[in-house]
Amino acid sequence: MVKKEKKINLNTLLPHESVNKKRVQRLARDIKRNGLKYPIIVARWGKKYFIVDGHHRVEAFRRLNKSKIDSLVIDYFSPYIKVLDWKTGKEIEKKKVLKALKKPFPPKSTRHVIIYGKKLLHISVLSRLARKLKRN
Repeated sequence: MVKKEKKINLNTLLPHESVNKKRVQRLARDIKRNGLKYPIIVARWGKKYFIVDGHHRVEAFRRLNKSKIDSLVIDYFSPYIKVLDWKTGKEIEKKKVLKALKKPFPPKSTRHVIIYGKKLLHISVLSRLARKLKRN
């Protein structure tokens, strides 16, 4: 599922959701004070990467004039990854998310999850786990 961890140039990142500007401002202040807590999650898309989780962190990095961000590269088409609508919980086809690279969804429209047995875990668990493993 996770292919590798690397620093990725912000200019190569494609969003599928727009962001809340106030949230980006708050996050930029926090990152400036405390650094990036968790890497973003991306998937390869041709010569670029699309953002799976971390749109607000990417925009906060841009606001701070950073050029690269810590990232986990995943296999987006893994059968263990699903996309759900945040509000309804209904499944969204991954193809629809990829179409949103041209015209992004509103903020917090999609929720990427990992199938773990009978549970659905938010995909951000990968970032938290990667950070924890790095500390040990």
